[in-house]
Amino acid sequence: MQKILLSGMKDLIDRFYSDNYAKLKGITQLKISYYGRSLEADIVVSNSYVYLVENIGKFTESEIGNWCVNYIFIEVSGLKSKTNYNKFNKEVDVDVMSLFLSYENTENEIIFEIDNDLFSANLSREDRILWNCYKKGYTTKRDVAKHFDIDASSAYNYIKNIKQKFIDYVSTEE
Repeated sequence: MQKILLSGMKDLIDRFYSDNYAKLKGITQLKISYYGRSLEADIVVSNSYVYLVENIGKFTESEIGNWCVNYIFIEVSGLKSKTNYNKFNKEVDVDVMSLFLSYENTENEIIFEIDNDLFSANLSREDRILWNCYKKGYTTKRDVAKHFDIDASSAYNYIKNIKQKFIDYVSTEE
């Protein structure tokens, strides 16, 4: 009897997502824009579907829409949400500074110093401040967040952006 009810509820969830997918995707995209997240709306909607299927029995047929939209809002707005966690953990974090500093040859160190000075000259004031702190050893998001008294996700984004600028600069200089 229980399996029949659970199967029926899954059919209702499937039908809800089939009928309202475009609307759910639109709501999700609006929330992503509002919170300034770099998430894919399709992924968040898919995660909400999985969440509802995993929690069958905790809600009634009339609450499917409420649970779905509530999950989407929590996932997009929360910095420690499952979707944000999965996205950031899939990105590869390459420490460019350690690659350059690992060379034992003095010629490579001199080249690095020249590149570093030229790179710093091309940065905006804010990026130059962050770059100088990064060179001093503030290399993790927690270090940067504590040093500048900002939240860790902003620090992560700043570090990621400055690393990407450095990678772009080095690739154009070669």
